[in-house]
Amino acid sequence: MQGLTEELKQTRIRVTAVYPGDFKNVSPLEPAWNDPGRTDGSLTNREVVDCILFALNLPPNATVRTLVIE
Repeated sequence: MQGLTEELKQTRIRVTAVYPGDFKNVSPLEPAWNDPGRTDGSLTNREVVDCILFALNLPPNATVRTLVIE
């Protein structure tokens, strides 16, 4: 990852390594996609997507190099 980061340093492209933990695969068509009230403590793919969107929406001068999602 460091090599790619250095190679793209002069561009507007940011590099982030994403390491999601175990998560439940919930279809966007299922009601559980919009249910933040789960009590079992497990992640869903929707929450992983939300974390990635957070990193993507940072200001241009901010970078998340590694995103570990648990």
